[in-house]
Amino acid sequence: MTLLYFSLFLMTLIAAGFIGRRSLALVLILISLGTYNYFIKTEGLAYWLKGGEEHYQLMVKFNELGGIDGIIQQVKKKLALNPNDKQGQEILLKLYKMKKGQE
Repeated sequence: MTLLYFSLFLMTLIAAGFIGRRSLALVLILISLGTYNYFIKTEGLAYWLKGGEEHYQLMVKFNELGGIDGIIQQVKKKLALNPNDKQGQEILLKLYKMKKGQE
């Protein structure tokens, strides 16, 4: 809605002659960038830009596994088969710390 009001205000300034051709070009570029940021950016694109393709793929896989709770359940199942697995215990401890930090 803000974009609509801004566009109406801009058209009024153009019609009144307050904005010249150079200023109009700059304003159109700014409107294009604002429109892109408002309508086009999605969550996936934000992840992609923030951490790259590998980070995005890792987050997708993490969510497919059920997030922290799903991964904790999987590690617990593996530890039930081999309770002396030190690496599994360390991973489980880190997952619990990570989960506690999210709450």
